[in-house]
Amino acid sequence: VHRAVGMVVAQTGLAPEDATALLRARAWARGGRVADLAADVLARRETFDDERPTPRV
Repeated sequence: VHRAVGMVVAQTGLAPEDATALLRARAWARGGRVADLAADVLARRETFDDERPTPRV
């Protein structure tokens, strides 16, 4: 799970704590386990590129 959090951080630019929360939220929303989603992230079957925060102007 920690390696997957690192990949989410790299994809989104979020802090590790926020990336962990995002990973948990997506797993919960899909009714799955965090470990299963983390495995998908590591296998690059799941990405978080669409979760990149919008810069404030």
